[in-house]
Amino acid sequence: MKIFTIGMILFIGLNLQAQTDKKIINQETYDLWKSIKNEHWSPDGQLITYEINPAKGDGYLFIQSTETLEKDSILKGKNAKIHYLNKYVVFNITPGYDTLRTLKLEKTKKEKMPKDTLGIFWIGKDSLMTIPKVKSYRLAAEGDWMAYLSETDERADCPTYKKWQIIKKRRKCEKEKTAGSTLHLLNPLTSSEIVIDKVMDYKFNKSGNFLIYSISQKGKSDSLTIMSLNLQNTKYDTLLKNQLEIKDLTFDEAGTQMVFLNTIDTNKIKTFQLRYFKLGDTTTTVIADTLFPGMNAGWSVSANQTPYFSNNGRTIYFGTNIQIEQEEEDTLLSNEKAKVDVWSWTDKKVQPQQLKELRYSKNSAFLTKINLDTKKIIHLTESEYDQININTKANASFALVRNDESQRLANSWEFPWPSDYFLLNLDNGDCNLMLNNQGYYPSLSPKSDYLVWYNGNDSVWYSTDTRTQTVKPLTNKLDDIFYSDNNGSPFNPYPEGNSGWVLKDGKEQIIIESENDLWLVDPSNHLKAVCITGNKGKQEQIKYSISSWDRDSAYIDLTRAFIKGVDKESKDEFVTNINHAIQGNKYLNGPHKFYYVVKAKKSDKVFYRKMTVSQYPDLFVTDLSFKDSKQLSHTNPQQQNYNWATVEQVQWKSYKGLELDGLLYKPEDFDSTKNYPMIVYFYEKYDDRLHNYYAPRPTASIVHPTEYASNGYLVFIPNILYTPGHPAKSAYDCILSGTDYLTDKYSWIDTNKLGLQGQSWGGYQTAQLVTMTDKYACGMAGAPVSNMFSAYGGIRWGSGMSRAFQYERTQSRIGCTIWECPELYIENSPIFGLPNVHTPLLIMHNDKDGAVPWYQGIEMFMGLRRLEKPVWLLNYNGDGHNLMQNANREDLSKRMMQFFDFYLKGEAMPLWMKNGVPALEKGNPSNLELEKLELD
Repeated sequence: MKIFTIGMILFIGLNLQAQTDKKIINQETYDLWKSIKNEHWSPDGQLITYEINPAKGDGYLFIQSTETLEKDSILKGKNAKIHYLNKYVVFNITPGYDTLRTLKLEKTKKEKMPKDTLGIFWIGKDSLMTIPKVKSYRLAAEGDWMAYLSETDERADCPTYKKWQIIKKRRKCEKEKTAGSTLHLLNPLTSSEIVIDKVMDYKFNKSGNFLIYSISQKGKSDSLTIMSLNLQNTKYDTLLKNQLEIKDLTFDEAGTQMVFLNTIDTNKIKTFQLRYFKLGDTTTTVIADTLFPGMNAGWSVSANQTPYFSNNGRTIYFGTNIQIEQEEEDTLLSNEKAKVDVWSWTDKKVQPQQLKELRYSKNSAFLTKINLDTKKIIHLTESEYDQININTKANASFALVRNDESQRLANSWEFPWPSDYFLLNLDNGDCNLMLNNQGYYPSLSPKSDYLVWYNGNDSVWYSTDTRTQTVKPLTNKLDDIFYSDNNGSPFNPYPEGNSGWVLKDGKEQIIIESENDLWLVDPSNHLKAVCITGNKGKQEQIKYSISSWDRDSAYIDLTRAFIKGVDKESKDEFVTNINHAIQGNKYLNGPHKFYYVVKAKKSDKVFYRKMTVSQYPDLFVTDLSFKDSKQLSHTNPQQQNYNWATVEQVQWKSYKGLELDGLLYKPEDFDSTKNYPMIVYFYEKYDDRLHNYYAPRPTASIVHPTEYASNGYLVFIPNILYTPGHPAKSAYDCILSGTDYLTDKYSWIDTNKLGLQGQSWGGYQTAQLVTMTDKYACGMAGAPVSNMFSAYGGIRWGSGMSRAFQYERTQSRIGCTIWECPELYIENSPIFGLPNVHTPLLIMHNDKDGAVPWYQGIEMFMGLRRLEKPVWLLNYNGDGHNLMQNANREDLSKRMMQFFDFYLKGEAMPLWMKNGVPALEKGNPSNLELEKLELD
């Protein structure tokens, strides 16, 4: 009996241990984690499709009823579309990850790679049809027909003949060449099918009773025909023949008229026409080309802008450009031509920026319109500096044009980047200056009667009556804050923003966001401003925002909108509506963060995704009562088997007395009787990410708190509050005071095992802090600026822009030039403090970094190397500021964990740290192995 009892106790103890011993997250874990993407729901919200895909490998497409929760899954299914009445779902089925990977390893040519299969799933019948080798498919927006284009020309081949028959029979069968393939029109509800050969492009109208398509007759782009098919009576019409190119088939919203671009130009640089077609016609009409009245001399229709209709279908917007002269025949060899960039101090954009934008400039188009009633062509923009915003939803007669040509030179050092704003009359092309040197984007009312704009100098919103030019302040008398927190950056802060326009009793009003609340403001009379959130935001420290249900409307209907609230202290989130916001009613309220909350178009169904540190943002469905929610997806059930992370808020005072917030991540199996190493990660402010979910994945540049907590680390993320001119001292004040607060309060933090990690701006601060303190046992700096003098004069190679504005006005927060205050550049440059460094440092800086020139990392490395300090530099060849290539991410994840494990856990040193990696051994994975220690 005693033996039995002891055995039972042993069994229970082992069982409990099995329940508490969970796996840790490591590199083998990454591929197990899945993510949701491509969610689509039917207009009535009764049906939803979504994909759940792993980081590597094949995922599933799910087709699910939101009522019964019954679901069907299709392995390798992607890009689903739902029939408008939920009768069927169409999707692609890919060849599969392993299949494609194997073929790539075998260097299979692209044209011989396997193609997608089309899947059609009938709802309610549990029936699936698959069709191999499909290039593309389309569904009618509000019709039963669908179409799919085959990868191949399915016409029958000519019969083969015996040798003695060839001469006699050859001319009797000549299969016409084509660059197109076979199009299948299919009505899955009736099984009706129409097959059309030699198709290049195709498009349904909205109701799905009409199809426009182009066909290739000769196999080259020298004989294209555009056709129409009336699916109600199967009537075909040839609309246009013998074209070299036909592109951008575009229907209007109603689906009763369309436009497209075409050309018969044989030159390398082609001139296009804009053609118009109305359903019921049997031919198309040229409505714009080079010689049309109203077209600028020497200009032509551009192929770089897809034409589109206004919401009412009476105006067509299209692109034009100056006709480019044909290139003359080149008589020089490549080595006989000089290749030089000439930089000039008068250039509005520096040469690297011009070169970066060269492809865009060559492929740009200037917006032009034609009125279908008057046939009048009006050029709306004629300069590369013009940016136009047309409210097509409102069928407006005016538009706002932004032009920064006169300020472009100063944009290299000024911020916010100022522009001039013009009111453009879309009916006659007249343009009037409304705002000069304005740094914040204004809002034009849908009727174009008011322009509402923000003045950064006095933090007040103003309105300009576009008819009388009368300017009125709107928010100067409101007891609220309308500017945002720029955290010590030396520029006039941005406004909190505006949420859009409301039409109330026939009058236009605008929703202006304050620090916490939402204000409905009459642009003609600021005394009528109403806080639609009832000042609850200010009183309860809640940040409110609004989102409309009707995304196709020019106005927000306050009764058809969600209002989201975020508690600024707890970070809890909820949704409500205009009637309940003032009453304080909160729905779906809790310690989570919403990914989105969206209402179905034609029902009360509401879809949302929410997350916490330990809850993946799965899909849920409810209705406008918010009484019951159903979870639709269960994306990562394996998480229960892993040691995860918990997170808690931390509040403390800095050495200077600043009230600060931060986050502390702990292992799920945290034990207060143990000692833990702690890594301090930072980037500006992070406390609003309390409820963020961090899925295991290879890192692009930073420590992921979930993974490091799973591996027995504490991760502390402090907010940093900056003083202009002194970012280094500000970081020191906030980061070290937070570290001291935690180590003084908690005995389970090992004060000898503290690490630093940051990327970009955080990487700079890591590099700077190791020159100011020996508190940390090691540090990892990703893409750090080490010398603010050389960085000030550098280029952001990703955009080609000068970096000066960053130091004078934005994130680097110096607030002056290197000539005005060199002492601040010295104070904030790690390079000058390198003799003080006693902290081993790992640097990552990649040779294609488009944000921080990688020579900054080299300067840091070379300085520490010269001083014989322990330092390593990782350069992932051809990769950018944050790693984009997955193999590089996996490599960094491994090396960074090894680096911290060595210094903070006392684990063996990896060979790459001990011996380096000679160029001859580059790519040899053995350097990732750990040093073998001899045992006594």
